[in-house]
Amino acid sequence: MMQYTPSTTILIRSKWTLFLIVLLSFCSPDLYSQASLIPNDTSKKTEAAPAYPADSLGRRTPRGTVEGFIAAVAKGDYKKASLYLRIDKKLKKDQDSVKLAKSLQLLLDQQGSILPYSIISDKPEGAQNDNLGPNLDRIGTATVNKEAFDLILESNESPEGPLWLFSSQTLERIPLEIENAGDKALVNKVSPDVLTEHQWGEYLLLIGLPLS
Repeated sequence: MMQYTPSTTILIRSKWTLFLIVLLSFCSPDLYSQASLIPNDTSKKTEAAPAYPADSLGRRTPRGTVEGFIAAVAKGDYKKASLYLRIDKKLKKDQDSVKLAKSLQLLLDQQGSILPYSIISDKPEGAQNDNLGPNLDRIGTATVNKEAFDLILESNESPEGPLWLFSSQTLERIPLEIENAGDKALVNKVSPDVLTEHQWGEYLLLIGLPLS
């Protein structure tokens, strides 16, 4: 067995001490940086959804836009209903937004349908799983000249937050001249019993608008 003298033991300890000092001098920065990353790697912070001020017409979400448009046309307020439409600025001078809002209502009455209320997104970002892109939401279908097409809402940025409006592409497919049975909106002409069976009835009841 090898015998260590006190001087030899001190020398060995000194070598190990020097070795540890050199090792730590190279490794400590990495160790400290890795240690500082551990809390961030193990705890994932969830980002809160941005809070937007309320829009007076309820257009912050697709569902709010559908509610607002139906409520407006149910009262025959087509000027207000036109505020839920995205009119192309290039065509704005040639388009009567009030007449277009009335035509959209008549088209929905006669040749259109709206998705069930619960399916339409009530979030500012809209539906994220409809494969239409982040700024588009499908809320129903309509048929013109035997050709069916989707009714699309489009998110438009404003300083206060997103505004969901019927897209200009959808509005371009709506004929302005649609035969109407009278001057009043169809939703106001039928009796409450029939209205509850009509597509408008479901939405009017859900948004709290009186049926008569």
